[in-house]
Amino acid sequence: METSEHQIQVLGSGCPGCRKLHGLAVEAAEKLCLKGEVEYETDVTRLIELGIMQSPALIVDGRVVLAGFVPDADQVHGAILGALEEAGDSTASDNCGSPGCGCRSDCC
Repeated sequence: METSEHQIQVLGSGCPGCRKLHGLAVEAAEKLCLKGEVEYETDVTRLIELGIMQSPALIVDGRVVLAGFVPDADQVHGAILGALEEAGDSTASDNCGSPGCGCRSDCC
């Protein structure tokens, strides 16, 4: 079973917190078996264009889901999973049985 492709981006200044969020987003995307690459953009004008006043920011399919702090792994995973479920991606909720995971056992 495959999930559809989604655009996941991390926007920030390039600071250690921004890089940490990118790493956590990559891990979450892999755990959720998402196709595509998690983009990492350090162009501050992009943050301004989106109306984001604090970095880092996590964006899923053009929607800001986290901004202004460095979340932990569970928060990143939950934010991505929540955005996918809100977008109607039913494959995102197929899970391996771990509480709150969202991981699909057929690809992980």
